[in-house]
Amino acid sequence: MEVFRGTTPVPLTAGKLRVLLASLLLGANRTVPFDTLVERLWGENPPPSARNTVHVYTMRLRRALGDGPDGAPLVRTRPNGYALEVAPDRLDVTAFHELLERARRAHTTGDAVEESALLTEALALWQGPALLDVPSESLQRGAAPRLADERLHALERWAEVELRLGRHAEIVGELDALTREHPLRERLWAALMLALSRSGRTGEALAAYRRVRRLFRDEMGIDPGEHVNRVHQMVLTGSAASGIPVSGRAGAQAPGAGRGPWEVAPFQLPPAPRCFVGRTGPVRSLTEFLTSRAYGRGGPPGGAGEAMPVGIVTGQPGVGKTTLALHVAHRVRARFPDGQLYVNLQGHCRAAPLAPSVALGRCLRALGLPGHQVPADEEERIGLYRSLLADRRVLVLLDDAADPRQVRPLLPGDPGCAVLVTSRDDLRGLAAIEGGHRLRLAPMTDEESVALLTGLLGPARADAEPGAVRALAAECARLPLALRIAAANVDALPQTRVAHYVGVLRSRGRLAHLVSPGDEEAAVRAAFDLSYRRLSEPAATLFARLSLVPGPDFAGPAAGVLMNRSPAGAGPLLDTLVSANLVAAGSGGRYRIHDLLGEYAAARAEGDSGAPAARARLFDFYLGTARAATELLHPRARRPPPPPVAGAGPVPPVDEAEALDWLDSELPNLVASARRALDTGHPAHAWRLADALRGYFTSRGHGAEGLAVCDAALAAARRAGDERAEASVLGLMGDIHFLLSRYEEADRCHSGSLEISRRTGDVPGQAGSLFNLGLANVHLGRPGHSIRYQEEALALARRAGDVDAQALSLHHIGIAELLSTRPGLGLRRQERALALSRRTGNGATLCQALAGTGIVAWFQGDLAAALAAFSECLELARRIGNPHLENNALSHLSGTRCDAGDYEQAATDAGQAIGLSRWTRERVHEAAALEALATVRRCTGDTAAALTDYHRALGLAREIHFGYGEVRVLTSLIEAYRADGRPARALHYGRQALGRIRATGLLLSRTRAFAGIAHAHLDLGDEPRAVRYAERALELARRHGQRLVMARALYVYGLTRRALHGPEAALPHWRAALAVFEELGVPERRLLGELVAA
Repeated sequence: MEVFRGTTPVPLTAGKLRVLLASLLLGANRTVPFDTLVERLWGENPPPSARNTVHVYTMRLRRALGDGPDGAPLVRTRPNGYALEVAPDRLDVTAFHELLERARRAHTTGDAVEESALLTEALALWQGPALLDVPSESLQRGAAPRLADERLHALERWAEVELRLGRHAEIVGELDALTREHPLRERLWAALMLALSRSGRTGEALAAYRRVRRLFRDEMGIDPGEHVNRVHQMVLTGSAASGIPVSGRAGAQAPGAGRGPWEVAPFQLPPAPRCFVGRTGPVRSLTEFLTSRAYGRGGPPGGAGEAMPVGIVTGQPGVGKTTLALHVAHRVRARFPDGQLYVNLQGHCRAAPLAPSVALGRCLRALGLPGHQVPADEEERIGLYRSLLADRRVLVLLDDAADPRQVRPLLPGDPGCAVLVTSRDDLRGLAAIEGGHRLRLAPMTDEESVALLTGLLGPARADAEPGAVRALAAECARLPLALRIAAANVDALPQTRVAHYVGVLRSRGRLAHLVSPGDEEAAVRAAFDLSYRRLSEPAATLFARLSLVPGPDFAGPAAGVLMNRSPAGAGPLLDTLVSANLVAAGSGGRYRIHDLLGEYAAARAEGDSGAPAARARLFDFYLGTARAATELLHPRARRPPPPPVAGAGPVPPVDEAEALDWLDSELPNLVASARRALDTGHPAHAWRLADALRGYFTSRGHGAEGLAVCDAALAAARRAGDERAEASVLGLMGDIHFLLSRYEEADRCHSGSLEISRRTGDVPGQAGSLFNLGLANVHLGRPGHSIRYQEEALALARRAGDVDAQALSLHHIGIAELLSTRPGLGLRRQERALALSRRTGNGATLCQALAGTGIVAWFQGDLAAALAAFSECLELARRIGNPHLENNALSHLSGTRCDAGDYEQAATDAGQAIGLSRWTRERVHEAAALEALATVRRCTGDTAAALTDYHRALGLAREIHFGYGEVRVLTSLIEAYRADGRPARALHYGRQALGRIRATGLLLSRTRAFAGIAHAHLDLGDEPRAVRYAERALELARRHGQRLVMARALYVYGLTRRALHGPEAALPHWRAALAVFEELGVPERRLLGELVAA
């Protein structure tokens, strides 16, 4: 630590003076309480004269520092401590934070060069480890690691920006040194591997991976995290050279310091069209528009109001909109190195147009976001999508849009991106509001049509019959789709002259022309007719039945099911259709059919007597395979018996990875098939499909898709009058709403399911609904309701002999009993739940019982027992890989450790819980973790940061109707505003807390609230009210066995007695409180010991 007056160093050789100055500087311009200064100067064993000695040190420090510009001392006395007044620009740590904030703003605006410069300037302020020469164990355990972590985070961000700017070779040396200095920072290792690979040093990048893997295994017995392994795969596959590290929103990162946002740039464009000719004007216009408006020509856009380029290609069916868009997209893709997204919006195909929310979900997954992190709410998806695309250059191709409303949610917010849209609609509203460049595509010119046919047929054949080729172009109305199909037909008949084919086209297809003269689509239908008639009967049948596929694309097995053949048996037929240009082959063994061809195929299927049976087989295939896949992934789930399968049954996945891949790939078809089943006389398939996918929807974050399937399934069940199916679907909807923290909606759905289950006599259904209602109501802050529901569920579980269900219900009853001021009964319930769960061997159930046992012990002040239970719960949750239970354990560990005075580890636990909750998108856990972190900050004197976190937690708890969380935060705000010197504000939140406690029935929280309110009244000089609230807090704490809260209430009560009757009146109460504090080993024992000794 260095101090200068102007340019003259100020010597501070005494260690205690450096500790005092460091403490005041860390809380610059704010009051640092006496207790904090004493603890930082002497730790747990301060001398009896500590306060007087602090005063002496402060006078010495004042003399050393001198006065400020206003002539007043820099160190000023406050009622409860001291404050050091210093201008923000005179303190390096403040300058560091200001530069980081400016860098964040530069990141938001997409100015990577400015961001890099600001981060470099911020990091240059560091001359070595923070507080290295400050001899304070407290500061070395708390503030120093926090500052060091801020520096490391800035270094990681700096490395990411340098990589984005292409400075990989320049930073290799520094990254190598940083990984040796900080070997457990995974983001630095990932950056080093990328920098080495992009510098052409692939062998060294792989060696770096081997080094970090060996280090992690030796040090911690685990492998590096997912992002290091992903970068390793990028290096192995050669994609590290083009993959760009991107910054996701803070809430989108995986848990832990090492979970970096390093992702592979998506490349989703379908293959470039074969034999693209002509369209010179449209190609030039679109290319110039997309590349001149997006970054890439020397830097970011010119101003803050720069608009993102939105190119719009409109035109009639078959005119070549998609072909043109793909051709242009491939031409300009190098200008968008962060990736290219492609979405078929299905605006004019047989399936329903793709909902924007579903399209956003696909884009988020393509950008590297795990499925369970994708929000269910459409607005949240839009915000996250735009955050992930911030400061990136990504091209988004939206094919076959229905209208502007479908497009707008998919527009990135960053001007460095570009969007290309195709549609039959003119999208006039999109062009008007978003400033899009609209291009209406006309049929090809005669010359372009002849050139396309020449390219497809070959010059020799085209040149041999130039007149026939021109005639063929005219017959096809110069529409590219018709031209390509006609060329495929001619090419398949090498002995037939082009003129002969033209004659056949005229004779057989003229009826279509006569239907509506001048209708260019008639030419397309004529070409379709000739292609269709040329097919073998099996190929023609398959082509017609492909119109039965409910979604936008399909794979080989679905084609086999339609033909009642094996997947291999349908392969040659698909090859025939691809060769005839009737089906397009995509990546990953999937196929799609043009929307016009789909309409044509549907008309042909109307005359196919086997189509209804084929549709039934297809529904059975989707249902059966979905069921087999989810049984592999979720073997414990309760399901109804499988339905009979028509014809060829499903081919079940062989392992979990294959099961998950199949479900993810077929998700659009699964959602669409539920809707189609409802409309085609197969309602049972809709609700059975919903039930089969129960575990998949709730574990993979597909809330929007799950609710879409449930809507169709619920309508199907009600239409069929199947009440059991209706109850099952309502239960699934409740499960999804619960996981999305929508507790009111979950309560309504499970209530409806329970009502039906009771009416139909479905006992297992009743048990499940009752249990879930208990869960929803405890989160809503209605413990009495929760107990009644869980008691009923427990009785049914006992009747059925389901020990696992008994343990879970007992656990939740115990929690509700505790919150309802019956901690003794709650403890007995938890002990019984713990014994039963150890018997069952179910890790998840045992985790919850351990957490319940810890919660009761914590509330009763038995911190050692609580820590033991929470620690075992955390270890088990990590062993079984359950992030939800891990999150719960971390939040409770943080709170318990904070009470015990282990602030450093408490902050670490809370930080991990926040990261994990944002990764799993569990807002209830995020609110709890934010409250825990805020409490640590309050206890360590950082009141401003604590208040910020408390209010974030309060807003989140209220948004999701998390009643218990709201009450806990409101109670904590009483103490926080008191610590901030604002007792009147503390009383404001005290009144809110008491109101919510009365409304929710969370009566155990009254004790803390009353104690905090008493202290606030005392601060305001209202001793009579302070006494009344303190006495009430003391009475409740004793009644409920809350030993730690009772000791704190005794301390406050002693303060009121001292204020009214002098110090002697306080001593009995303080001695009783001190005995508890010393027994529990909590930090309050030092302050109270000093008061008693004085």
